[in-house]
Amino acid sequence: MVEELHTYLNMNNLPIIRRCRNCVNWKEIETTKTGYCALQRMYFSSTLTQTVFGMTKEFYLCEDHEFKNEKWLEYNSQRVNLRDSLKSKEQI
Repeated sequence: MVEELHTYLNMNNLPIIRRCRNCVNWKEIETTKTGYCALQRMYFSSTLTQTVFGMTKEFYLCEDHEFKNEKWLEYNSQRVNLRDSLKSKEQI
């Protein structure tokens, strides 16, 4: 569940925001800020086969997100709850 997601603190002691762009499963389309998730296939409506990927913007997040350097972060950075590290619009 999203409530259980965690993230890590960077060198400035700020949380690294999980988003599609820094996930191992996200494939960018050219130089745009769109791409697709190679992890989650969608069904093609005519054949009911899972042959297509949903397009997404770089700033979305799914529950299966994995940082490109997740193992390194796990050993070298402090882990924090993602929900606790988010800020409201007024705080930004």
